[in-house]
Amino acid sequence: MQLASSSTGAHLHLGYLIDQNGNMRGAFLGNGFDLKSQAYGAVRGGLGLYFSTHPVTLQPLDARPASNQLANAARVMDALSEASTAHQADSLTHGHDALKSFADGTEHSITGMSPDGAAGGGLTAGGGTGQANAFSQPIMLLASPAGIGLSTQQSTHIASDAHTNFVSGQNTHIAAGRSLIASVAEKISLFVQNAGMKLFAGKGKIQLQAHADDVEVSAHKAVRLASVTDSIQVVAKKEILLTAGGAYIRIADGKIEVHAPGMLDFKGSDHAFGGPAQMNADHPAFPKNMPTTPLALSTAASPASTSSLPAGMPYTLLADGAVVKQGVLDASGQLLIDHFPATQQYRLQLANGVTHDIPVPAEYHSAANGELANQGFHFHESNETGAADRATHRQAYHDVLNPDTNA
Repeated sequence: MQLASSSTGAHLHLGYLIDQNGNMRGAFLGNGFDLKSQAYGAVRGGLGLYFSTHPVTLQPLDARPASNQLANAARVMDALSEASTAHQADSLTHGHDALKSFADGTEHSITGMSPDGAAGGGLTAGGGTGQANAFSQPIMLLASPAGIGLSTQQSTHIASDAHTNFVSGQNTHIAAGRSLIASVAEKISLFVQNAGMKLFAGKGKIQLQAHADDVEVSAHKAVRLASVTDSIQVVAKKEILLTAGGAYIRIADGKIEVHAPGMLDFKGSDHAFGGPAQMNADHPAFPKNMPTTPLALSTAASPASTSSLPAGMPYTLLADGAVVKQGVLDASGQLLIDHFPATQQYRLQLANGVTHDIPVPAEYHSAANGELANQGFHFHESNETGAADRATHRQAYHDVLNPDTNA
């Protein structure tokens, strides 16, 4: 079967695929379906999409193989998270919770309706009743029992407003033809449970710097520091302290203290005690300004109100009471800012007299509340009644704009 349009060469080819040119039947092309166009294409599902190469089942959204695999991945994350925190590294809790929420969203039962509109309890003479699996959120799920590949001759982009999880049952490999560059706004935590950690450089230096705090190196057993062909330098601006077994050597204020609770043993072919001398060591120069994080403030009242943005409105933005930016809002309704991590609150003053106070929470107590806030669901206080809980308000606002179609 073939549906075709000469405009843009669009066609849908189903079944036993043959190259058809007018009335001429050509070569065998394959089995299944072929949907293509020389122009644009779009596939949309407002309540969710499922793409799969798993064997065909009766229900179109029967995603049990993928759901089970996602659940197993969540268990792997949970086990490694517990091991990580037991060794004082950071947990994987936020990523685990996001993955579990996604997996749970792939298993949602909906009820078919009988011809009179009542919920059906099973197959009847009229048919069309019973239960079927669906998605509880408008998610997109791709699943394959044999592998998924992405390939492009240009660039691949992955963007998440919340979390990005990579979970593999065996190994995760990353290879770069030139450089592997990662820039993280807050922190990096690496944990290895069994076989150790290696950091090698075939050429070039290995540099480790902490620009605003300490560097700590600890080991349960020995710590070995060696230079194979050159020297080892230990430099400190204030003090160097070596201690073991109650004895110590302290270098500070141009003096050297050698103290021990037991014997001091000096051996050598010669001993020389001359006059004073000194050497000034160079220290690395650290940047004075702390890095910022790019953020976007949305002036839309909700994700559904982008048609009523205050474009062209002059504004003044204050960070903790100090003016940091002035200008005119553009048609996007978004205000891009360079956020300093220490900033606690912003205030946006519009020329029409409207003022928005915007707190900067380090972390939401409820991940769902944080997700709705980042989607653009604002919290609006009323002067007539008491303010509702922010999480409750955002959830109610979301439910109004996204009604449950199965209710």
